[in-house]
Amino acid sequence: MGKMLVPLALLLFLFIWLSIPRQPNSPILLNQTPVRIAVSTSLLSAPVIIADKLELFAREGVYVVLQPLQGGDLCFEALLNNRADLATSSESVVMFNSFKRTDFTVLASFAESDNDIKLLTLHKSGITTPTQLDGKRVGIVAGSASEYFLDTILNIAGHPSLAPVRVDIRPS
Repeated sequence: MGKMLVPLALLLFLFIWLSIPRQPNSPILLNQTPVRIAVSTSLLSAPVIIADKLELFAREGVYVVLQPLQGGDLCFEALLNNRADLATSSESVVMFNSFKRTDFTVLASFAESDNDIKLLTLHKSGITTPTQLDGKRVGIVAGSASEYFLDTILNIAGHPSLAPVRVDIRPS
């Protein structure tokens, strides 16, 4: 049931949003400087992507250009390097970056999930508990929710000092 709440809330939001009367001739400024949004290609970015596809930004006179990137860490990087004006990102990317810098602001949160990251292994590896990860290669996206999740699993298992070999891989 919990997995259905985010999509249902999104659909309800869109229905209500589309039902709100608008001025029929909202101005679209063709020469307006675009608002560049680096948007993660994650399902959690659906509200921004759907709003763009339904032309909700244009309806309000805002010229938006989405820049799809594979991962909130790349979106955050695009923001920092002035390749985007706004960026979508997970809370963990924000947390990791807050240890290094304070020149950014979280403007809004529009999605949440408490069950979107999994730690998987193949049966043939023989790994069945987190304690068996010591010295094993574990694929993560450095500075993202997957790295935080790995550390959390090791802490919950009571073995925060275990040293799996972290392999930084792209979400794609």
